[in-house]
Amino acid sequence: MEERKNRSVQICFAVTASLVVLAGELLGLLGTANLLPGRYFLLAALALFLAVALVAGMLLVWKHRVVQWIGLGIGVLFGAALILGDLAALRGLSTLSSVTMPETEVTHIGIFVKAEDPAESPEDVRDGPFGILGALNREAVDISLQEVGGETEPLEFETPRDLIDALRRDEVRAIVMNSAYLDLLEETDGYRDVYEELRELNNFEIVLDAVPTEPPKAVDTEQSEGPVEPFLLYISGIDSRKGLNVTSCSDSNILAAVNPKEKQLFLLSTPRDYCMPLSISNGAPDKLSHAGVHGIQCSIDTLEMFYDVDIDYYFRVHFKGFRQIVDALGGLVVYSDVAFNAKEKPEYHYVQGYNVVDGDRALHFARERYAFADGDIQRGKNQMQVIQLLLKKVLSPAILMNYTSLLEAVEGNFETSIPYDLIADLVREQLDDPGDWDVVTYTVTGTNSTVKTFTYGTAYVMIPDDAMVETAKGLLKDVLAGKRIEKPKE
Repeated sequence: MEERKNRSVQICFAVTASLVVLAGELLGLLGTANLLPGRYFLLAALALFLAVALVAGMLLVWKHRVVQWIGLGIGVLFGAALILGDLAALRGLSTLSSVTMPETEVTHIGIFVKAEDPAESPEDVRDGPFGILGALNREAVDISLQEVGGETEPLEFETPRDLIDALRRDEVRAIVMNSAYLDLLEETDGYRDVYEELRELNNFEIVLDAVPTEPPKAVDTEQSEGPVEPFLLYISGIDSRKGLNVTSCSDSNILAAVNPKEKQLFLLSTPRDYCMPLSISNGAPDKLSHAGVHGIQCSIDTLEMFYDVDIDYYFRVHFKGFRQIVDALGGLVVYSDVAFNAKEKPEYHYVQGYNVVDGDRALHFARERYAFADGDIQRGKNQMQVIQLLLKKVLSPAILMNYTSLLEAVEGNFETSIPYDLIADLVREQLDDPGDWDVVTYTVTGTNSTVKTFTYGTAYVMIPDDAMVETAKGLLKDVLAGKRIEKPKE
């Protein structure tokens, strides 16, 4: 009997000690994450202390056997909840840390032959001749050619289309090019099946200069005082076959000016076909979307030049992750100005008015442009609407109800140069003052034209409306100066 009693006491002590350790670990993780305002952290600590004390009292103070059994049951359940809480906190901290430490960006240089070519490796085409682009990505292409050990001088071509045409006419045996150009060609009549025409024998990833970011450091557990200063964020949406960290045409280009003190967010959409000099083109015109082919830093520098602003951070999303995050948040209700069917998925019909959409339907709603008279302009407006809806979802209890699936959607599909500490400051401010944000949107437009572009040769572009660009510049400067703005007329 005495031995059984001692064993019972040992079990009670073991359960109590385990709860103390698990609760301490959870508090430690919450402190490390630094996402809770001080008073909420103290409340969490107090709640955990009282819960552990209650269970300890039932197990060690009250001697009634029934009370101890109840306490043991509560202790086991509470312990399981603490384990899940610890794992969730660890997962969240790990995901947020990885998202705020972007991977090194690379250019994917491929060696391509015709799909029916019998060559199985680069050695089989060593004698060439090879076709390359004369100027674009020349350094990266030369490195790739050296790796292959080509025996003949490569033939140079001016545009990606010229390069593909030369391969079709058997003027060259193989071509060496940035695979991002194939994504551009897919959008051009006569080249929409280009991926099916080609076969990649080998590839090389050329590391680009990193986008300047704050170096990784331990999370600062000191909480800053006062609101976060206004900052400017570049949001880039890509759909690369090669992954998030490979240079790619940027389909979505939105500047987000954030004013935390006024709880105001200004979203400026610039059409992907907007014609402007790139930061690397020595004044030659090009489409904004083509800047992404040369790296996200080129996109940032180009937009800074165009709008005369300094972009503080970037946020890049792969459209695959966009679908997953919408599904994780339970879908969206989007408003369409017109009824239409998505070109890529004609079975997706959107009525004029409100539409309930899942992740895939939300993606096609945000990416569609061919169904609209004003094409890319309406697409930009739809994209900004989706961003607003996602923001509301993220600031709602829905984010807690779908925590695990949301983290799965984020991993590998999102990255940002925003430092962790700034994200933590913004989260704490929102928890301290959970009011709604005022979102102001604006889309610059222009007139359609055709010009010879730096990246692609002759292509359709949109010539900017100078008055709208000046309006956009003024709005950006006002928000970044801490002023509250009103929605302008478009």
